[in-house]
Amino acid sequence: MKINRKRINMRLIAKELGISPMTVSRALNGSPLVKEATRSRIVSQVQDLGYDFENRLRSLKEDRLKNIAIHCGEEKTTGVSAFDFYIQLHYFCISQVKRRGFSGNTVDLNSSGRGDITMLSKCRALILLSPLRPQVWQEIRIKFPKLKTINMFGEVEGVPTVTPDETGGGEIAGRHVASKGHRNIGVFLDLSERSFLLRYAGFIAGVHSVRQDVRIEPISFANPADKDEADRLKEEALDIYFSANKKNMPTAFFVPNCYAAIYLYNYLKRHGIKVPSDAGLVGYDNIDYYKMADIQISRVYFEVRDLAFQAVDIACSIIEKDESPLFTVNLPVKFMDCGSVLPIGKMKRKS
Repeated sequence: MKINRKRINMRLIAKELGISPMTVSRALNGSPLVKEATRSRIVSQVQDLGYDFENRLRSLKEDRLKNIAIHCGEEKTTGVSAFDFYIQLHYFCISQVKRRGFSGNTVDLNSSGRGDITMLSKCRALILLSPLRPQVWQEIRIKFPKLKTINMFGEVEGVPTVTPDETGGGEIAGRHVASKGHRNIGVFLDLSERSFLLRYAGFIAGVHSVRQDVRIEPISFANPADKDEADRLKEEALDIYFSANKKNMPTAFFVPNCYAAIYLYNYLKRHGIKVPSDAGLVGYDNIDYYKMADIQISRVYFEVRDLAFQAVDIACSIIEKDESPLFTVNLPVKFMDCGSVLPIGKMKRKS
């Protein structure tokens, strides 16, 4: 077969040898996954064809300097995807990465396959949009010690972190509800996610900064990746709680997550409890999913676009400067009062 030397590439070499392009790439990059006999065959073929793999490797190294991996668990981008917080966050990250002249590679490092973790060898930086399993984080730190990592909602430590002021957001919600005179408050949340715990802690502090005689009770639920199962568990948690508190139901609720806030609103509505006349409600985030409710719900929020741009700009900066700083950036949060929490004296049900 006559070979056009100008068009020689790894795919052609693989075809000539009857192997995969990935095997050729691994062999030329010195991967231990390739048997020595196979590597020798590939190198011999490369030399016979005149393929300049050293120049190609230099090109790949230059590309690596421009690659940024963006971790976002698949479970965070499925379900109500048209309104999904993580889809918006991911979109803004990718957009800013491109604007800065870098290439973004989306990965799910928690997945059972090894391909996404292997891809980190081709990247200079990693941005963690969603929680990362501790054992995966430990493996990454051992295998890729020079990888520049920015944490957003990855729940890891020891790297630069860019996050909303979670505790401060909770405090704002707490002060708002307490200032309306509410003394019996329920908090509907997933206790396993760190950001929600920080919002919950801030909420308690905010309430108690206004008044001490307040009962704050968590209504916890598990939040698995499967949406139907997650909804079933939310329903179960609410059924158990309301069955046990029929005579002492909260007059207001705080929910540190948009989707759970809408779920609770619909649950209350199905059970004849009207917001805000029978129960107040404060949610979190400011995304389009709130349009699923037939009233406006007061909420704490931050600008998703600003958060994404801040994280990407920091990642690009530490790549360009080849630095490994350690700091935390807390993005300011805001409050949107939509009137979904009434003063206790103006409610139909006052206790």
